[in-house]
Amino acid sequence: LSHQGDDDIFVARLNQAGKVLWANSFGSKNTWERIYAMRVDQKGNVTLSGTFGGPLKIGKQTLPYKGSRDIYIVRFSNTGKVIWTKTFGSPSYVYIGNPDDDVMHLHKNGSLTLYGFYKGPITIGTQTIPSRGAADVFVVRLDSMGKVTWLQTYGSASDKSIRSSKRVRGVHFASDGDVFLSGLFNGPMTLGTQAMPHKGGTDVYFVRFRP
Repeated sequence: LSHQGDDDIFVARLNQAGKVLWANSFGSKNTWERIYAMRVDQKGNVTLSGTFGGPLKIGKQTLPYKGSRDIYIVRFSNTGKVIWTKTFGSPSYVYIGNPDDDVMHLHKNGSLTLYGFYKGPITIGTQTIPSRGAADVFVVRLDSMGKVTWLQTYGSASDKSIRSSKRVRGVHFASDGDVFLSGLFNGPMTLGTQAMPHKGGTDVYFVRFRP
């Protein structure tokens, strides 16, 4: 496997006897990448998601980046070939959701749902969406070939820092495709077109999305 930069990523498939069936790697020169989630479907295709901080080379593609921290998604076939790639970016930063949560859910039909945080206008697919504060939330669904089919964002101008935000504290992906999120907010919050009033201190919200 070739080495691109500081912290490259590799993915490999081994059989039951420990023999390597295939291996692949990707990375950026003079910068870093991280993995936050990996899912394997019934066909053996492997989907990875994570963050990167510079032009990212995956297979024969070099993926551009927009800010200091962007998100990548890549799907490999069951033989290790790149099927598709996708990136989301902002001039400021984009984070995948809390590592302890199910940040990326793979559906039976091969589509996937991912959530995360961002500051500044975020570009997802063909849409560029402004942020309300320093830690807005995005929830996005991609079809089996990586096309964005649904997108929702929400946030509060009271968020001054990504580190101080506790926007999402729980996530659940239902079998019917609905997405449930719960969390905390410290000021008036806009969720879709709905303004959520703030009662004082730290309030709790619960939302169900139906893509």
